[in-house]
Amino acid sequence: MEKFCVLVAPTYLLTVNPDAPVDRRKSAPDMVTDCAELFRQGANGDSISLSMYRNREIVQPGHKYLLLLQGKHARGIISSGLISSIIGPDKFYYQPNKSGFFVNVCPDLFVDPYTNPERRLDIQILIKRWPIHFENHPRPWIARSSGQLLPADLAHQISTAFIRQANT
Repeated sequence: MEKFCVLVAPTYLLTVNPDAPVDRRKSAPDMVTDCAELFRQGANGDSISLSMYRNREIVQPGHKYLLLLQGKHARGIISSGLISSIIGPDKFYYQPNKSGFFVNVCPDLFVDPYTNPERRLDIQILIKRWPIHFENHPRPWIARSSGQLLPADLAHQISTAFIRQANT
Protein backbone atom coordinates (compact mmCIF):
# COMPACT_ATOMS: atom_id res chain seq x y z
CA MET A 1 0.00 0.00 0.00
CA GLU A 2 1.37 3.38 -0.99
CA LYS A 3 1.67 6.15 1.54
CA PHE A 4 1.63 9.77 0.56
CA CYS A 5 1.67 13.05 2.34
CA VAL A 6 -0.74 15.85 1.62
CA LEU A 7 0.67 19.31 2.21
CA VAL A 8 -1.86 21.85 3.38
CA ALA A 9 -1.16 25.56 3.04
CA PRO A 10 -1.23 27.46 6.33
CA THR A 11 -4.51 29.31 6.94
CA TYR A 12 -4.72 32.65 8.72
CA LEU A 13 -7.76 34.16 10.37
CA LEU A 14 -8.03 37.75 9.21
CA THR A 15 -10.53 40.01 10.92
CA VAL A 16 -12.49 43.11 10.11
CA ASN A 17 -14.64 45.09 12.55
CA PRO A 18 -16.92 47.77 11.09
CA ASP A 19 -18.06 48.72 14.60
CA ALA A 20 -14.59 49.58 15.93
CA PRO A 21 -14.12 53.17 17.10
CA VAL A 22 -12.88 55.42 14.32
CA ASP A 23 -9.41 55.71 15.82
CA ARG A 24 -9.01 51.91 15.64
CA ARG A 25 -10.97 51.12 12.49
CA LYS A 26 -9.04 49.17 9.88
CA SER A 27 -11.10 50.35 6.88
CA ALA A 28 -13.66 47.62 7.59
CA PRO A 29 -16.70 48.98 5.76
CA ASP A 30 -14.60 49.75 2.71
CA MET A 31 -13.06 46.26 2.71
CA VAL A 32 -16.47 44.56 2.93
CA THR A 33 -17.79 46.82 0.16
CA ASP A 34 -14.66 46.26 -1.98
CA CYS A 35 -14.95 42.47 -1.65
CA ALA A 36 -18.63 42.55 -2.60
CA GLU A 37 -17.93 44.79 -5.59
CA LEU A 38 -15.12 42.53 -6.86
CA PHE A 39 -17.44 39.54 -6.82
CA ARG A 40 -20.30 41.44 -8.46
CA GLN A 41 -17.93 42.37 -11.29
CA GLY A 42 -16.63 38.82 -11.56
CA ALA A 43 -13.05 40.01 -11.00
CA ASN A 44 -11.84 37.00 -9.00
CA GLY A 45 -8.23 37.66 -9.94
CA ASP A 46 -8.12 41.11 -8.34
CA SER A 47 -6.61 41.43 -4.90
CA ILE A 48 -7.75 43.35 -1.85
CA SER A 49 -5.45 44.62 0.89
CA LEU A 50 -6.33 43.38 4.40
CA SER A 51 -4.71 44.26 7.68
CA MET A 52 -2.58 41.80 9.60
CA TYR A 53 -2.58 44.45 12.32
CA ARG A 54 0.69 44.05 14.21
CA ASN A 55 1.25 40.42 13.34
CA ARG A 56 4.43 39.68 11.45
CA GLU A 57 3.92 35.98 10.81
CA ILE A 58 5.75 34.39 7.93
CA VAL A 59 2.92 34.70 5.46
CA GLN A 60 3.66 33.72 1.87
CA PRO A 61 1.73 33.96 -1.36
CA GLY A 62 -0.35 30.81 -1.69
CA HIS A 63 -1.22 30.62 1.99
CA LYS A 64 -4.94 30.68 2.71
CA TYR A 65 -7.14 33.01 4.72
CA LEU A 66 -10.57 33.07 6.33
CA LEU A 67 -12.11 36.49 6.96
CA LEU A 68 -14.03 36.89 10.23
CA LEU A 69 -16.44 39.79 10.41
CA GLN A 70 -16.49 40.98 14.00
CA GLY A 71 -18.63 43.70 15.53
CA LYS A 72 -22.26 43.83 16.60
CA HIS A 73 -24.10 42.61 13.49
CA ALA A 74 -23.75 39.72 11.02
CA ARG A 75 -20.69 38.28 12.80
CA GLY A 76 -19.07 35.24 11.22
CA ILE A 77 -16.85 33.98 8.42
CA ILE A 78 -17.63 35.96 5.26
CA SER A 79 -14.74 35.20 2.89
CA SER A 80 -12.00 32.73 2.07
CA GLY A 81 -9.25 32.66 -0.49
CA LEU A 82 -5.54 32.92 -1.09
CA ILE A 83 -2.99 35.36 0.19
CA SER A 84 -1.21 36.83 -2.82
CA SER A 85 1.63 38.84 -1.24
CA ILE A 86 4.05 38.86 1.64
CA ILE A 87 3.29 41.10 4.62
CA GLY A 88 4.27 44.67 4.07
CA PRO A 89 4.00 47.89 6.05
CA ASP A 90 1.56 50.50 4.87
CA LYS A 91 -0.43 53.43 6.22
CA PHE A 92 -4.01 53.06 7.39
CA TYR A 93 -6.23 55.01 5.00
CA TYR A 94 -8.03 56.80 7.83
CA GLN A 95 -4.89 57.66 9.83
CA PRO A 96 -2.00 58.51 7.51
CA ASN A 97 0.37 58.92 10.46
CA LYS A 98 -0.30 55.34 11.66
CA SER A 99 1.29 52.29 10.06
CA GLY A 100 0.21 48.68 10.06
CA PHE A 101 1.02 45.45 8.28
CA PHE A 102 -1.04 44.34 5.31
CA VAL A 103 -1.32 41.45 2.87
CA ASN A 104 -3.05 41.28 -0.47
CA VAL A 105 -5.67 38.57 -0.80
CA CYS A 106 -7.58 37.06 -3.71
CA PRO A 107 -11.01 35.97 -2.50
CA ASP A 108 -12.37 32.75 -3.95
CA LEU A 109 -15.58 32.91 -1.96
CA PHE A 110 -17.33 35.89 -0.47
CA VAL A 111 -20.70 36.31 1.21
CA ASP A 112 -22.05 39.83 1.55
CA PRO A 113 -23.00 39.84 5.24
CA TYR A 114 -25.43 42.71 4.80
CA THR A 115 -27.47 41.39 1.87
CA ASN A 116 -27.11 37.63 2.53
CA PRO A 117 -26.40 37.20 6.24
CA GLU A 118 -27.85 33.69 6.25
CA ARG A 119 -25.05 32.50 3.94
CA ARG A 120 -22.17 33.48 6.24
CA LEU A 121 -20.79 30.96 8.74
CA ASP A 122 -22.42 32.52 11.78
CA ILE A 123 -20.38 33.24 14.90
CA GLN A 124 -22.76 31.13 17.02
CA ILE A 125 -21.97 28.07 14.90
CA LEU A 126 -18.25 28.74 15.30
CA ILE A 127 -18.61 29.10 19.08
CA LYS A 128 -20.71 25.95 19.42
CA ARG A 129 -18.64 23.67 17.15
CA TRP A 130 -15.13 25.07 17.73
CA PRO A 131 -14.96 27.02 21.04
CA ILE A 132 -11.41 28.29 20.61
CA HIS A 133 -9.87 31.23 22.43
CA PHE A 134 -7.38 33.61 20.84
CA GLU A 135 -4.66 35.41 22.79
CA ASN A 136 -6.08 34.02 26.05
CA HIS A 137 -9.28 36.06 25.63
CA PRO A 138 -11.95 34.75 28.05
CA ARG A 139 -14.64 34.59 25.32
CA PRO A 140 -14.34 32.28 22.31
CA TRP A 141 -13.87 33.69 18.81
CA ILE A 142 -12.78 37.15 19.93
CA ALA A 143 -9.60 37.93 18.01
CA ARG A 144 -7.92 41.09 19.23
CA SER A 145 -5.77 41.29 16.14
CA SER A 146 -5.98 40.05 12.59
CA GLY A 147 -3.63 37.37 11.33
CA GLN A 148 -3.95 34.44 13.73
CA LEU A 149 -2.55 31.18 12.32
CA LEU A 150 -5.19 28.45 12.55
CA PRO A 151 -4.27 24.81 13.22
CA ALA A 152 -4.49 22.86 9.93
CA ASP A 153 -7.28 20.48 10.97
CA LEU A 154 -9.38 23.33 12.36
CA ALA A 155 -8.82 25.47 9.25
CA HIS A 156 -9.96 22.59 7.03
CA GLN A 157 -13.11 21.95 9.09
CA ILE A 158 -14.08 25.63 9.17
CA SER A 159 -13.34 26.12 5.46
CA THR A 160 -15.50 23.12 4.57
CA ALA A 161 -18.34 24.35 6.79
CA PHE A 162 -18.11 27.84 5.28
CA ILE A 163 -18.27 26.52 1.71
CA ARG A 164 -21.36 24.46 2.57
CA GLN A 165 -23.08 27.38 4.31
CA ALA A 166 -22.23 29.89 1.57
CA ASN A 167 -23.69 27.63 -1.08
CA THR A 168 -27.03 27.01 0.65
